[in-house]
Amino acid sequence: LRMEAALNKLGEPCRKILMMVYYENRSMEYITQKLGYKNAATTKNQKYKCMNRLRNMLDNNALE
Repeated sequence: LRMEAALNKLGEPCRKILMMVYYENRSMEYITQKLGYKNAATTKNQKYKCMNRLRNMLDNNALE
């Protein structure tokens, strides 16, 4: 439940990337094509930033 709330609070682009990576097991190339990023490296970098934001949210209990 906390994870779902955190994902929703992250915003649409981050939520989409993380859902595709961790729930749908999609490749970076697939996500790059679907979301219109420049290349897989850019997508991977964005995923990293999103994961850090999600971790910080969960660590700091920023959901209240």
